Amino acid sequence: MDPFTDLGQSTNVFTLYYMNGCPHCESILPEYKNFVASGQYVSDGKKTKIRMVEQSDPSAADEITSLNISGFPTFYLATADGTQIEYKGDRNVSAMKSFISQNAV
Repeated sequence: MDPFTDLGQSTNVFTLYYMNGCPHCESILPEYKNFVASGQYVSDGKKTKIRMVEQSDPSAADEITSLNISGFPTFYLATADGTQIEYKGDRNVSAMKSFISQNAV
């Protein structure tokens, strides 16, 4: 899967990388799952796809390795121009939306 394309158009992608059984991950999952269910977040006309990737998913190994992710949960915004920005702010959807609004292209 190419996180930078969505129906042939470039898009931003905000991803939660998590590990099943991780207490820190478990605390954010209920709220984040609702965010993922919305499919995307739009701010100032900029669309951002919202997704989550589980650490043990074999198809995610290359993606997790390329980002040097070693702790969970980890959040990244992949912008439409190919930039990867790690999110280190508060673990609530409101703060994440603010971060996306400020950094999406």
